[in-house]
Amino acid sequence: MSKKQKSSNNVKDVSPSKPKADEKKTTPTEQNQPLSADSERILSALAYPIGIIIALILILVSKPQNKIGKFNGFQGLFFGISWLVIYGVITVFSAIPIIGFVFSIVGSLVSLAFFVWGILIAVQVYQGKTVKLPVLYDLVPASYKL
Repeated sequence: MSKKQKSSNNVKDVSPSKPKADEKKTTPTEQNQPLSADSERILSALAYPIGIIIALILILVSKPQNKIGKFNGFQGLFFGISWLVIYGVITVFSAIPIIGFVFSIVGSLVSLAFFVWGILIAVQVYQGKTVKLPVLYDLVPASYKL
């Protein structure tokens, strides 16, 4: 045996192994991993003050059997949409020359009130309480009502 062959037999390959062509790396989202209970509770709480985008994420990524996550997602979505509709109407009226100033102040106060109300709801939801908002609760699909 030559010296070259002896030395090559004693050498270990310490380079990182490369995935084979038939192996596919997957991320947790590709493995359809459900959200943890803490993540779902945080998203449920944030669906109210932050609004539509977080609510849609919560609706889409919550486990189908998790009624609490879906319920808060839908209710948060409707909460955000109602704020947009009310603020849109006030914005249209604020374009009226004489009374527009009053409506712009009212619009600012309504936005602040919705934000504070959203934070108060978020705190209650994070503590595990069920918050049923009037009118918006009726819009939640029946299969996710609590």
